[in-house]
Amino acid sequence: MIFIPAQLKPGFERINLHPRINGKGLSGIASKRYYNAELNPASLIKRNINFSFIHTPSEFGLEELSSNSFLANFTLWDQPFTTSIRKFGSNLYEENNYNISSSRLIDNDFAFGASINLNQVSIKNYGNITEASIDLGINFQLSENISVGVVGWNINQRMLNKLENEIPFVGGWGIAYQFSNDGEVCVDVIKDINAPLEIIIGGEYMIHENVILLAGLNSMRSIYSGGFVINWGGLEFSFSINQHTILGATKSFAITFNFDK
Repeated sequence: MIFIPAQLKPGFERINLHPRINGKGLSGIASKRYYNAELNPASLIKRNINFSFIHTPSEFGLEELSSNSFLANFTLWDQPFTTSIRKFGSNLYEENNYNISSSRLIDNDFAFGASINLNQVSIKNYGNITEASIDLGINFQLSENISVGVVGWNINQRMLNKLENEIPFVGGWGIAYQFSNDGEVCVDVIKDINAPLEIIIGGEYMIHENVILLAGLNSMRSIYSGGFVINWGGLEFSFSINQHTILGATKSFAITFNFDK
């Protein structure tokens, strides 16, 4: 069996992103919230300075499938950047992903972003595989409360090193509707050239000035998602659970430090 890095499969076979995204079913291509730069680099137009530590103790209830991530959003030379380090797997099989993304606001309504990913896979007794991939995205404001996002993951369609196994290009577009100052609904459509069309619906709503609820549904993966966010000034705690209808549940936690509050 040939293992393919999850980070090179932009359809997100695994759930190890920020709980703010996981809890909404992995939706948010069009959202302008800085967490969603993990989905669309053009979402990084909101220049928040923060650091997040994410822990997923098990995936689908399998303790050997755990992951840890570090994310940082920062501004350098008046340019917004995000960077992340992810570690997934066990002693037998391990994946590491290193990412840096940035975006440029063309005008008040249009933004362009790009990501560079370095992906490493280590399989015990089989060696290591290293490959790089590039993601591109745009985000534009359709109206005062509606934004649209378009993203292409792995546009360079890299091959796994020395293996005749091409990682496919995956495209996605989404729409985000902010129905109030407290809530947002996202609808995403994702197409892997080797897989059926995937539709994701998710949203979040602030029920209290310090509490946000998350919910989502992923059509292709039969996953129901939910979660919450609690804020204390510059400190934020996030939790999400993704329940597969056949497999087990995946839970993730994150602590985020916001330095611009």
